[in-house]
Amino acid sequence: MEMIPSLVLTLFGTWMATRGSRLIAIVCWVLAILAMLGVMSYHMSDTLPVDL
Repeated sequence: MEMIPSLVLTLFGTWMATRGSRLIAIVCWVLAILAMLGVMSYHMSDTLPVDL
């Protein structure tokens, strides 16, 4: 569920790029990357629920 905002922003950015709105597309892609980095940092700083 955490990946949905980055996927939606990427899809919207691609749609805007095909329509010719380059600035909106770049802003959407940057926001998607930031959302993905936020989810990645949240999951990578979690403790593992398994015994190694």
